[in-house]
Parts: sequence; C-alpha cells; structure tokens
Amino acid sequence: MAPVSVLPGRLRLECEEIKGRRDKCGVLEHRIANIAGVVSATVNFRTGRVLVHFEEAVTPRSELGKRILDLLNAPVPCDACPETAPARAGKRDTDSRSVGRHLLFDIVAHAVLPRPLDLLVPALSVLRR
Repeated sequence: MAPVSVLPGRLRLECEEIKGRRDKCGVLEHRIANIAGVVSATVNFRTGRVLVHFEEAVTPRSELGKRILDLLNAPVPCDACPETAPARAGKRDTDSRSVGRHLLFDIVAHAVLPRPLDLLVPALSVLRR
C-alpha cells in the first residue's frame, strides 16, 4: 500500500491487492469508517485506491496508515459485512436502471439525428447524467 496523496485530514492510498475485488473493498471501507477519528472512507475497487478523511487530533496519520494496513491484511469473512450488503444491492438496481436509460437515450439520439450530427452523440452523453 503506497500513499498517493497526503494532506492534513485527508489520506489517499493505492493498493494493488484490492484492485478488482469488490467484496474486499466493501468490507475494508466499512472497517476503515469504524476507526476512531475517521470522518469518511471510500474504497474504489476499480482503481484500488482508498480515500480517507479524518481528524488528525483524534487519530494521527501514521497510526491511521498502520491501522488501514492491518485491516487490509485481516481475513475477509465469507458473507462479507452484512451492513454493506444491502447498500450494494440497492446500488446495483440503480446502476442497471441507469444503464437502461443511457441505452434508450443513445438509441433515440441515433434515430433522430441526421448522419453528420450523429457524431454529436458522444458529446450529448454529458446531458444524460
């Protein structure tokens, strides 16, 4: 685990071990959020990065780094954290609806726009959000 960005009250780490491991990232995010002094924690399974906002008066940066490393090396239970499972399930439903809307938007845009303007469809993708 290597620090990417270190600012007062903010720590961003990069870790190859969690890249592509959604289950481990969800558990790690939950565990980091429960460390004293941590305001928020975000773990991205696609990039393998961990972003932590914390209060340095409560937990010094060096101690926080060691605790995160310990949590990373801790075993992940088979059922993962039950607290994170419902949140991920709801997120998947939202993502699938979003993909459906994006696909419908692309189909309509391709059907309505004449061929030369068809090149604008990628630029219009900003409007879908």
